[in-house]
Amino acid sequence: MVYRETKLRDEFMDLLFSEEDMEAARRWFLNNPASEGPGLHAYYIGRNKRILKAAEFCLERYPGDLAEIGCYSGASTRPLAGLAEEYGRRMIAVDPWIVDPKVHCHEDTYEKWQLNTKPVAHVIDEVRQKSQSEEAIAYLKSRQLAFVYVDGLHNYEAAYTDYLTVSHCNGIIAADDINWPRPDMWRALWDAARITGREIVWYPNCVEGYLLPIKSPET
Repeated sequence: MVYRETKLRDEFMDLLFSEEDMEAARRWFLNNPASEGPGLHAYYIGRNKRILKAAEFCLERYPGDLAEIGCYSGASTRPLAGLAEEYGRRMIAVDPWIVDPKVHCHEDTYEKWQLNTKPVAHVIDEVRQKSQSEEAIAYLKSRQLAFVYVDGLHNYEAAYTDYLTVSHCNGIIAADDINWPRPDMWRALWDAARITGREIVWYPNCVEGYLLPIKSPET
């Protein structure tokens, strides 16, 4: 896979992975060993800030709305919707909000999500469906997108389907938890990049990765 949009990639890398931020993550990683594995929790340091930076990076350069697949209790939906409002866009939230321990959904967080996103509810288009459903896929494909944050079901089939569903996104696709203990999430991202021609941007101390757009924004 040959990626030629080096200027866009370099600008994005400089924005998200500054030496200061990465040094802070490295120090936390070294000084706070996690009980669930060597430094597992350190990967999450600064993730939400990076997601918002990536979304604004795209809003400044590309037409379309923001979308989030897998919203849980709204911790990221709310600030993303705030950005959407600031730039005169819409925020699409896709989640079935169901209880299913088999897919790590142990509680009903829909009411919590509604409460957390209430201040920005007027800019949110809610899709209460599984992201792999025909309805959700058709809806997402019908919308022009500037940035998508994928944090849905953590298995290969679901993640791969999500990436392909939003592959028409004008800007960047953010992929959460690609360092999941099983290799499914990384493999799904790699296969999606191979099929769509997008380049993966990832920093080893970060939990998320990014699929860059095929074309730079028009100037």
